Amino acid sequence: MKSLAPAGLGSRPGTASNAALLDDEQGRALIISASMGAGHQEVSLELARRMRQRGFDCQVLDILTAAGQAGTMLRGTYRSLLRWAPWGYHAAMQAWARWPRWFERLTGIGARPFDDAIRAAVQRFRPTIVISTYNLASQRLGRLAAAGDVEVPTATVVIDAGAHPYWVSPDIGLHL
Repeated sequence: MKSLAPAGLGSRPGTASNAALLDDEQGRALIISASMGAGHQEVSLELARRMRQRGFDCQVLDILTAAGQAGTMLRGTYRSLLRWAPWGYHAAMQAWARWPRWFERLTGIGARPFDDAIRAAVQRFRPTIVISTYNLASQRLGRLAAAGDVEVPTATVVIDAGAHPYWVSPDIGLHL
C-alpha cells in the first residue's frame, strides 16, 4: 500500500516519522472532527471513506459531542459569536496571530473534557494514526502527543481556505 505521508518527518512521539505505520494494510485511523458545521464532518467522512478503500479501519470522533457539556458550550459560543459579533471573531484571530502563546494558554483553560475524550478514543480504538480536521482538536491533539499521551503519528487536515494560526500545532507530525 502506498504511504499517506512521507517518511522522516520527525522523531518526537506523535509525529509521522514511521511511514511503515501508515503503510499497514490493517492500519487504524482515528479521525477527529467537530459538529461545528458541515465542513469538518463532511471532510472527515470523505477521508474515512477513502482510507477504508485503502484498507484502513476508521473511526470518526465528533470531539464536541464526545466532550459533553463543554462541547455544547463551545459550539454555542462559536455560533453566537459569528451571528452577533463577527468582528469579535476576526479580532480574536488577529490577536491569536500576534500573541499565539497567550492564546494557547487561554485555550488550555477548560480543555480537560476535550483531552479526556481524545485519550478515551485512543485507548478504546488503538489507532495507528490520529488525524484531526478541526483546528481546536488539532491543538489539543498536539499537546497530548507532546505529553506522550498519544504515541502514534498525528496529522491535521486544514480545511479552511484562509487558515488561521490555530490550525498549526508544532507537535503535530504532518499538516495537510
